[in-house]
Amino acid sequence: MEKILFAGSSNFDKMAEKIAKASHIHFGNILIQKFACGEKYIQLLNDVKGKIVYIYQTANENPDEIIMETLLMANAAKENGAKKIILISPLLLYSRQDKKTTKDKREPISAKLLARLYETAGIGKIITCHLHSELILKFYKIPILNLKVYHLFAKELKKIIKKQRDWQVVSPDEGARKDGQKFAQILGGLETAFFKKERESPDKKINMVSSLNFYGNIKGKNVILFDDMVDTGGTIIKAKEKLILMGAKKIILAAVHPVLSGNAKEKLEKANFFKIFFSNSVPINDCSNKLMKNLEIIDLTSEIKKHL
Repeated sequence: MEKILFAGSSNFDKMAEKIAKASHIHFGNILIQKFACGEKYIQLLNDVKGKIVYIYQTANENPDEIIMETLLMANAAKENGAKKIILISPLLLYSRQDKKTTKDKREPISAKLLARLYETAGIGKIITCHLHSELILKFYKIPILNLKVYHLFAKELKKIIKKQRDWQVVSPDEGARKDGQKFAQILGGLETAFFKKERESPDKKINMVSSLNFYGNIKGKNVILFDDMVDTGGTIIKAKEKLILMGAKKIILAAVHPVLSGNAKEKLEKANFFKIFFSNSVPINDCSNKLMKNLEIIDLTSEIKKHL
């Protein structure tokens, strides 16, 4: 079956081209324009009839535009006779909005709504990476391949870890605790600890954490702070500060999705981590030189390639 891959405007680091080249899949041409009123226009410039069509989109600073673009791309392929449409979305947008969080519950489950939209547009399968919550899998009627990439991070971290007893994996919140435990096992059975965070009340600013409580013993240990994503960096920075006060030595940050909203990059520069490991699930090629000095990018190309 002939295959073709199209990329949306979130692909400014050329990740989609790398995937297509590694997988020997034709990289398609697409016209993406915006009308004066702000509406998006999409045109696929290659024939897709009877083909398996891959669409590459991930997160950027305009998630709502990316979603609309993805829907139009998928529907264009569907309307023009594509055999199957597969979305490659290393960071699935709206994945943190998987439940109602307020007492009155007058809010949508946005991740569930997005599932219906993707399916209606014609998407028949999704390949993503480290979903923030696996509850999302229940929202879809189509298959979702949720890739776990602990082993890619572990391969690089094992070059640093000399004595396992000197290192500990710490999860910055309870939600990341399960991932932290799995990661610790892959690293050879390291000890684990975790933070429990309390967020501001729903009527206050979102993305704000009011307090972090630590459960474990970290004195004299080196630490790997492991999480699925770093957004504003607030939780990670607070966690690092507390770990230092409790006697931690070297602290490494490892996170799959570097969303890095607002001034997150500047926060990470000032935090002075021993080492930072991010994947290229989200483009971060505009990081400052100072951050780049201790930043290592884990390439997901080979892992995605296995499943195309």
